[in-house]
Amino acid sequence: MPAKKKIVSKLLPVTRSVRRLQDLGYVADIAERKMGKLSRDWCNFADIVAIRNGHGLMPNVLLVQATGWTNVSSRLAKVKASEDAMRCVMAGCKVEVWAWDRCKADPRVVEVLLDDFDDFLPTCVE
Repeated sequence: MPAKKKIVSKLLPVTRSVRRLQDLGYVADIAERKMGKLSRDWCNFADIVAIRNGHGLMPNVLLVQATGWTNVSSRLAKVKASEDAMRCVMAGCKVEVWAWDRCKADPRVVEVLLDDFDDFLPTCVE
């Protein structure tokens, strides 16, 4: 019988993300709004807004969509479908999806780049 995986944390992905960001020197907080049983992300794509002083090429503003390990593709698609997310990247913010596995101490981090917003970027016509 295969060995059971050891659960590292039972905390929600958003809580784990805020704590990790604070450990990395960010001022970070949950930015989604609760409306009864529903919640609404900041600008419909970010769960967390994190800010820190610039360190060389490091960004000053980081916007994070936090999720469980199995939902990373749907959350990535949600961010890439957001015109507001594209505007934030164009303004110099860093946008990332952090996917957490309950049995791993570190998240899978996927950065969303300007090239990921093909639906909104104009195409060149020659």
